[in-house]
Amino acid sequence: MGRNIIVQAAQWKCSGASVTGNSHEVNGIECQDVWTKYVYQNVIAVCICDGAGSAKHSRIGAEITSKIVTQWLAVFFDEAFGKPLGVFVTVHTEIISALCNKATELQCELQELSCTLVAVAVDNAGRYVYWHLGDGGIITRCDNELRVLSTPQKGDYANETYFVTKKT
Repeated sequence: MGRNIIVQAAQWKCSGASVTGNSHEVNGIECQDVWTKYVYQNVIAVCICDGAGSAKHSRIGAEITSKIVTQWLAVFFDEAFGKPLGVFVTVHTEIISALCNKATELQCELQELSCTLVAVAVDNAGRYVYWHLGDGGIITRCDNELRVLSTPQKGDYANETYFVTKKT
């Protein structure tokens, strides 16, 4: 799920984009991927959520999830760094609540807002914490060396992954 690691401080740069894939473009489906950055004091948090292709409102779910995650990781960084899994459970509960409210508003099932998440927060001291749920992965580069922090989480079957809408 998530863990904390201390690394040597460096200059951090952040950029991102969400681009509609070819198959979505051909079929007239909107981009379902969202990335969000949130800066608070000496912490930057970034989250990428990949909306489930089979979920009608997955982009909305990805937007809600990424905003909640980045704000939590940035504002409560020390707590998340010290206890990443415990804080994730709290944040996941907030995500589910927000998504349930949105599902009620949209008159749809919670699963229609499904998305994965990959998030990292870093402070100026070089400490970081990450959360990862679903496919995708997290790779870091330190001293020009790439290192895998978190590999894709697949389900029991091909083309299956885990989504934030699965209640813990």
